[in-house]
Amino acid sequence: LLVRAGWSMWSMKRSTKLDGVEASLRGLVTPISLAALIRQEGRRLAVWGGGGVSSGVEVSGLYVEGAWLAREAEWVVGPLFVVGAGLRQARGELWLEGRANWLEGHARDVGFMGNIGGFSLGAGYRLVY
Repeated sequence: LLVRAGWSMWSMKRSTKLDGVEASLRGLVTPISLAALIRQEGRRLAVWGGGGVSSGVEVSGLYVEGAWLAREAEWVVGPLFVVGAGLRQARGELWLEGRANWLEGHARDVGFMGNIGGFSLGAGYRLVY
């Protein structure tokens, strides 16, 4: 059993014209996550998966002609799912991992509604002692 904590950040933007004026709704999400993972190791191949929770702040704003017209922030919470695989190479492990976050946005005056989470893919190499 592995317990993993993490932090991430992503931005969102939707643009349109309002009465011929360029306007955009912009958002920034900064969740902290905590997950419990089960890892199964073979000779050279390891696989893992599990779930947890993400929670953080989503800040949204309406930007029109170079100025902020409205801003709001909200606390968002939702489930996190993780799956991955690693291949032992030399003194380390090549790994590939996918994460799915479901964070529900509930805009009041200005902001994003619905799922503001998403799917991310990561890859890398880590030393194994």
